[in-house]
Amino acid sequence: MNTAFYTASSGVLFMQKSLDVTANNIANVETPGFKTSVSSFADLLYTNIHRDAVETANNLKVGHGARLSGATKIMSQGPMQPTDRDLDYAIVGEGFFAVENQNGERFYTRAGNFCAKLDGEMAYLTTSNGEYVLSPDGERIELTAEGKTGLNLKDMKTRIGVFQFANKYAMEQVGNNLYRATSAAGEPQAGENYDLLQGSLEGSNAELSKEMVDVITTQRAFQFNARVVQAADELEATVNNLR
Repeated sequence: MNTAFYTASSGVLFMQKSLDVTANNIANVETPGFKTSVSSFADLLYTNIHRDAVETANNLKVGHGARLSGATKIMSQGPMQPTDRDLDYAIVGEGFFAVENQNGERFYTRAGNFCAKLDGEMAYLTTSNGEYVLSPDGERIELTAEGKTGLNLKDMKTRIGVFQFANKYAMEQVGNNLYRATSAAGEPQAGENYDLLQGSLEGSNAELSKEMVDVITTQRAFQFNARVVQAADELEATVNNLR
């Protein structure tokens, strides 16, 4: 078995997956409340070069490549972006907005670009994707009319629920800028030591310049592993063609 071939091929595979993580960060540079991910790698198994030798500290070992052990979320605060829109809210500090879909499933998000949705004769505060924003008590937030036009948005900051988790890094990312609570994350608790800014949005914490550097670095690593795969394949072909 050509160890170099399999070692390099694992590098090609997981460099591609790492590039996918970085590409997702770049695609969401302008997404409100988006949190970037960083690829984490771990070594595969090591074996002794001389298998029959007695195990000693000087016994040389050969590795078998690396694997992508996960994508760690970076939950740092994004920049504040004033919008002067009454239904935009930004969390300054820790916490998530709680939202609920039509099926009653609850999710959490940092994106505060909310909308008013008419459901029958009632208007509710929702996300841009249509999920209902929840109050601190876990209820959907009803919006009442103010005069003939417009909505009554008084005291909205106190009506919008903000929840915190003991281990926010353990929350499951489910797409559409939403997270699901897990047992490892702990039970949602009422937020403390935070502020809500009305008329502002929290921007993505992805930095385009850093992500582009990561793209170049990952591409170079991908190319290096691809060359090793090619060289190993050519070496194997040469051995097979010996007469």
